[in-house]
Amino acid sequence: MIDWLKNINKEYPVFWKSYLAKFEGKSNRYVVLSTETTGLNPKKDVILSFGAVAVVNDIIRIGDNFEVVILQYKYLHDNGLSNEFLIESKLSKLAEPQAMQALVEYIGNAVLVGHRIHFDIEMINDVLEKMDCGKLKNEALDIEIMHQKLMDMTNKSFSLEDLIKQYKLPLNEKKSYLYNAQERGAQTGYFPFKSENAKGYSAQDLKEFFHYAPYKKTPEIQAQMTKEYFEKVTQLAHELLKWAENGLPDAVSKNLSMPLSQMAKESTLTLLRILHYPPLQGDEEKDALRAAPHEDINLITLLPFATAPGLQIKDSKGNWHTIPGDPGMIVINVGDMLAHCTQNYYSSTTHRVVNPKFEKNRARYSLPLFFQPNNDVRLSSTHTAGSYFEERFREQGLVKDKD
Repeated sequence: MIDWLKNINKEYPVFWKSYLAKFEGKSNRYVVLSTETTGLNPKKDVILSFGAVAVVNDIIRIGDNFEVVILQYKYLHDNGLSNEFLIESKLSKLAEPQAMQALVEYIGNAVLVGHRIHFDIEMINDVLEKMDCGKLKNEALDIEIMHQKLMDMTNKSFSLEDLIKQYKLPLNEKKSYLYNAQERGAQTGYFPFKSENAKGYSAQDLKEFFHYAPYKKTPEIQAQMTKEYFEKVTQLAHELLKWAENGLPDAVSKNLSMPLSQMAKESTLTLLRILHYPPLQGDEEKDALRAAPHEDINLITLLPFATAPGLQIKDSKGNWHTIPGDPGMIVINVGDMLAHCTQNYYSSTTHRVVNPKFEKNRARYSLPLFFQPNNDVRLSSTHTAGSYFEERFREQGLVKDKD
């Protein structure tokens, strides 16, 4: 009642008055809305982008769409987050007030549809309040709640991935690059959320990723920039492996099948992993981490500092240490192949990515390069690089036996 009285004579912005006037009639238009945010706390996090498309009379109106990236440079800077995606995105970019006005004008009195749509609306309403507007009046349909009621399973959560599988929906663009679990050689392509688990752990890691190699099929949006980055970091990896070779004692180096610096020469198996750790939803499996403790399979890993903290390494006494850093820094991990061929002179780096605390629950992006020899390189009397790699990938559930 107090809020109502307070707003009786309130002078709203012109665009908001126009929006309210549209609710004199009922709409037959639905807008499917997706909102990308920095986290799940409407009071602390911000909206990064909107994507929407309209549906009228059960027909998806491709031309009736809305996409915008919101310029949140100050928030990202103040919270130590990368703003690279803002710079590189080819979508329309607007400041927050202008983006919000454009969204309101686009949705009109349509029925909003989305996965956990009420969170999106809460985030939007929080911004509208700062703009001296009211709250959205649109009816909202949450597809997770609709599915729960349909299946009479209101006590169970369903991710968007779950619903896509349940209804056998067509794959989106990233899934058209889905990896082939029976593929031999470099395992490239898109690996969906919770498709990998660390050796010795049953819980799936809370991440999705894309494996890039320059000679394999890749999305056009990645092609040039990713190729240039891959080449530069691979060149650095070659130099680092020379340093590692120079540091070996004769007793170890004489047992190598070839010099370390030659093992990955002209390799076609080095991979760039483009990693996305989504914000936690609160219904994760017990003990599930963004990345459970593990060692990398390859020779060395080059890991530029990620967009958010979480990386930890384990020392020889079993203690975990958070890795500090700033943009521009690179972490170098020793992989199992290097440990194996040097008889543990160089020990593998055990590391993990821990889940964020609630107040810092936001997406995390990372770009590790896995520097790896070709399959025929002999690491020891028991393993080639190929046999070693396949054994480990099978342990992680990423390679399956052929039927």
